[in-house]
Amino acid sequence: MTDFGKPLKIDPHLTLSTRALASPMAGIMNPVFCHTAAALGLVRNWITPFISISPGSVPSVKALTGKLAPFRNQDALIVQLLGHDPVTMAATAKRLSEMGIPGINLNFACPSPLVMKNGNGGAVLANRKLMREITACVAEAVSGKANLSLKIRCGAESPDELPEIAGIVRDTGINFVIAHFRSVKEMYGPVENPLDRLKKLRDLLPDPVLIGNGDIQSRQTAEQMVEQTGCDGIAVGRAMLSNPFLLKMICEGNDAAATEEDRMIFLRSALQSARDLNCDSKRWLQHSFIEFARMGFGVNSPVFRKITADPAAFAQKLAPITEK
Repeated sequence: MTDFGKPLKIDPHLTLSTRALASPMAGIMNPVFCHTAAALGLVRNWITPFISISPGSVPSVKALTGKLAPFRNQDALIVQLLGHDPVTMAATAKRLSEMGIPGINLNFACPSPLVMKNGNGGAVLANRKLMREITACVAEAVSGKANLSLKIRCGAESPDELPEIAGIVRDTGINFVIAHFRSVKEMYGPVENPLDRLKKLRDLLPDPVLIGNGDIQSRQTAEQMVEQTGCDGIAVGRAMLSNPFLLKMICEGNDAAATEEDRMIFLRSALQSARDLNCDSKRWLQHSFIEFARMGFGVNSPVFRKITADPAAFAQKLAPITEK
């Protein structure tokens, strides 16, 4: 059985605290979620939602510091960049490395139509010449300062593209890859024999650390991915929206579902985090608090229905605010 809770050293710059990572999720990984997950030990190493880099516009240290604040803890941070201009991407990565960030990740995987339309994410994976140029340029910029990794899918149109993609990884000296088994074209739809694709990529890339991604729903599916593909670990994405405890369960080798007490602790921690961050407004209670309840309990739970009926009253009962 894989010990997902065991640290994984990538290189002198980057060591992962666990072998089960949280995939970046824009909009979900907000300050309250990060604060809550950290307080409960649900996520150790953060990979930030992508920072979009426009050609010719390198974010300032002040801007980057603000964006990264929710993700900073005692564990190594990986900052994900999205863009298509090699020079600006390299300059941003260099700035991040000079700020002490140990890991830079290039997003060549996002299948969002808007992202693709702007020439980013999966569109770069489809343009192998540009993918090679960006990777080489950023690798040179952070050499000796930070680890550089890639987030890819198993092809833009088809897994038949894997040998060419793997060749770019080898030629540019990348030693850390996070790979989703779907192609960009397949978005999030069903595919046949998905783990065979990651196994093929592992055979093409025997040396780099390879983290598998896609449809991890339990410790068992995490085990299957590692055992059948030879990946060094896994990354969990959408499943955390319905089970925020999943990474911790995988790392602890635990198959048991979270108890109602655990779920209530999660919800109370989210509420307290919102108060600590001064964002527990009426609007937050009516929208974000309900979203946390959905994550923790599910929409069919009596607790969820009670919260949606009167979120402010439930919040006051869950964690009373006393007048000073």
